[in-house]
Amino acid sequence: MTALSLLVFSAASFAALGPAGDAARCAPVPIYEGGAPRGGVCPADAPARGLVVVDLRDDWVPLPIADTPYAEAWVALANERFDVEGLGRRAASDRYLEVWGIPPSLSILRARLEDAARHACDDAIDDGALLASAPAPGQRAPRDVVRVAQAHLACAGLLDGRRAGGRLDAATARALALFQRREALLSPPGALDEDTRARLAASSRARDFAALERALIERVVEAAGLLEDGSAHWDAWARGAPDVVEPAARAALVALGLDDEGVAAERLRALPPFAAVALRVPAYHDPNMDLFAEIELGEPIDDDQAGGRDAPTFSLYARVGGAPLRLVSWPTTQGGPQREKVRDDVRVVDKSSPEGAFVWRALWAAPSWYPPPTTPDDELVLRVRGGVVVNDETIGPSYRSAYGLAMLPHELVRVERDGDVVTVDTAVRTHGTGNPLSVVEAGPSHGCHRLLPRDALRLANFLLRHRAHGVPVQNTQAMSRDLEVRGARLHLERRSRGTVIPFDEPIPIEVRAMCRVSG
Repeated sequence: MTALSLLVFSAASFAALGPAGDAARCAPVPIYEGGAPRGGVCPADAPARGLVVVDLRDDWVPLPIADTPYAEAWVALANERFDVEGLGRRAASDRYLEVWGIPPSLSILRARLEDAARHACDDAIDDGALLASAPAPGQRAPRDVVRVAQAHLACAGLLDGRRAGGRLDAATARALALFQRREALLSPPGALDEDTRARLAASSRARDFAALERALIERVVEAAGLLEDGSAHWDAWARGAPDVVEPAARAALVALGLDDEGVAAERLRALPPFAAVALRVPAYHDPNMDLFAEIELGEPIDDDQAGGRDAPTFSLYARVGGAPLRLVSWPTTQGGPQREKVRDDVRVVDKSSPEGAFVWRALWAAPSWYPPPTTPDDELVLRVRGGVVVNDETIGPSYRSAYGLAMLPHELVRVERDGDVVTVDTAVRTHGTGNPLSVVEAGPSHGCHRLLPRDALRLANFLLRHRAHGVPVQNTQAMSRDLEVRGARLHLERRSRGTVIPFDEPIPIEVRAMCRVSG
């Protein structure tokens, strides 16, 4: 439970591996320390030596997605290749997908770091107006502020420089939204809020280096099976785990020689496909941890404005030495008023999240969302020039799916009169989302509990690393539905709901009301 640190190995310990012995058993992976290789290790032997093998390839896919049909799409999207079949019609215009949990590949990041012309263009901009006091809520940004933002967007190739006249028009708003996605900012799309202005004012080299750090963090977290990010709070019920993610990422960056902005691009070119780095992980981590989850509901949502209320929280716990240890505490969503199809009418109905004790029996990776019959037809289409089309990305599998790229069904355990124990699907899930802002803003769901896409994938990876589970299987249940919107008749069809990975033993999850102190 101490902070992670880089372990130093002696020359003798590296020599003891014996290259001939390793080669006979495996293809050795170089061990990196201080930016240079210091011997090698068989990947199978790495954990016993406190080493983590990090995948640095451009075709890296995180563990939850690796055995799914969506893996090919993931690689294409991470490498900003949008000509692969099955990516969806919005991928090319979305372009930067880190907010949806897909960080760019290391080759993409290296190219950004090496873009000298863009850096020189960015350096020449005077950011004085951009860093001045922010406009009051509801007021338009001054023209001089917009003009500076437009200059940065033009340097980045996101906006035609001839449009930089100081007016926040539709083209500028689209370019700002692209910039925000490129920077993994969960800000209102196209808005010049404080976070967006501060990021625009940072040097382009610093922005690119920060993106490299974020991408490496996800690879280290995935390889080491980490989750504890410092978000877990302490209370009388449970201790909160310290942050192990950031120190692990820092140790890996130092080991790989990627901790210096000035030489990061050069070092990236020299790195092998796989490298072992020395990390200290929490001692309580093991292949089958005693885990359970809790969702604490916030204040009830009585309209579609969620701001100003106590928001719901998702927490994952491990029992360590018989006592609960809170690993993370993340923002989530809960049910509220929603439009629903009732016979031939559409009404607003209450879709509050049910409280109680449930279990996760399986993880669904790259799932498709099969909308219930009560979903209004107009929520399943996308408006395009000339009419409407089926919104395939919302159905999935897609980073924009209603379920995101990972989903855990809540099932109710029930004892029948004859003594048989059965589980009942409640139709409520903990899952990622194609709408990350809905989590940030704690907006109402249809009863499910959305997580930020990155958090959902980290959770899925942690469960697969630390809970015994079966082999992935495809759920081939078919779905077919006819839609009628604005006079257009469309057909929606799917043949697979996603890849299902069953846990050997179910994981408990409790949904309960928030504890409040009165008086």
